[in-house]
Amino acid sequence: MNENIFRKIGEELLKNIRICPDNNVGSVQGKNPLIEAKTNNVHRFLQLWGKADRDESQNLIWHPLAYHMLDVAAVAWVWLQEGPNLKDLFLRISGLPEKEIILLASIACALHDVGKATVYFQNKIPEITRESGLRRGYLRF
Repeated sequence: MNENIFRKIGEELLKNIRICPDNNVGSVQGKNPLIEAKTNNVHRFLQLWGKADRDESQNLIWHPLAYHMLDVAAVAWVWLQEGPNLKDLFLRISGLPEKEIILLASIACALHDVGKATVYFQNKIPEITRESGLRRGYLRF
């Protein structure tokens, strides 16, 4: 497996998006979008929410699913690099090389919330779906 896969994915994303300030959090308060995309497909993908909560003023804030998935992959990567116990267990069970274990585990962790990219999940908070501009029918199966 290619250990530079995350770097390549990141480079492709950076070619297509520009991340604006404010901690990459979306808002349904009518503010300007925090993410501007050069391509429609990337823009649509960033309209999907992964985490949502209310701030101190009860304003709904959200974190794009794509960013959440990358966050989780990065945490898994560091955790396996720094914490030998789980990595050693995976090495013993799988017989794979260390670099492949770390890569596979990071990808698996990134994909743990892929179900959030469904219409069923995205409609749990309709405010975000409406305000993000995600069109009805975009998510089809």
